[in-house]
Amino acid sequence: SILATKEYLHDRLRDKITLDTISKDIGVSKFYLHKLFKELNGKTPLEYLTDIRLANAKKELQYSKASVLEIAIASGFDNTAYFSQVFKKHLGLSPTQFRNAL
Repeated sequence: SILATKEYLHDRLRDKITLDTISKDIGVSKFYLHKLFKELNGKTPLEYLTDIRLANAKKELQYSKASVLEIAIASGFDNTAYFSQVFKKHLGLSPTQFRNAL
């Protein structure tokens, strides 16, 4: 079920996802899923989702000419402000600073 969860998260990177939606779609209790996923991966399913969203955003910032807003939306973030906040918290640079540093 952990592999299924990872595939689910990668396939639905752009969707609005909660632990409830994951557990319902995968067919396991959210408490069990959260506990087992964290034990095996060192992070929760939603932390893992943030990581893959940020990896996607980094790739887009590096290789595309899309705007920061377009990249934020394509990476599953609701808005640019939240995207920039999460990006900077995890990477120490804003998306624009990251792109300019390349």
